[in-house]
Amino acid sequence: RVLIDFEKLDDIAWAESTVPDGLNAVELIYYLCIAEIYRGYRSGSVKKADAEKFKKSLRREVREVLERYAFEIKCWNHAATRYKAMESALANYRKNPDAPNADALADACDGVLKKAVCNG
Repeated sequence: RVLIDFEKLDDIAWAESTVPDGLNAVELIYYLCIAEIYRGYRSGSVKKADAEKFKKSLRREVREVLERYAFEIKCWNHAATRYKAMESALANYRKNPDAPNADALADACDGVLKKAVCNG
């Protein structure tokens, strides 16, 4: 899971520091957006209440993006695990086409990942 230290990035943006090195894409986008909100607040073009609302909304959106990304990674990992199990079960079945290997192949195809299939 990717975590963002919002407070740290907020402090750097508030101090009008240069863009920190080593930020990932999501952190960079957050930093640039929050720096712009702060710039607007300082210049008077953004009211304090609006700046707080924008900041809260920005954080919510970033969290949602990260949660969707984490879910997608989980789905891809599950698909990869299932594919490996099917590949292994199919190889075992081709070597020895008996009922237990046929059952293991069917289980792998159905997504029932048994230890023997996954480690096979």
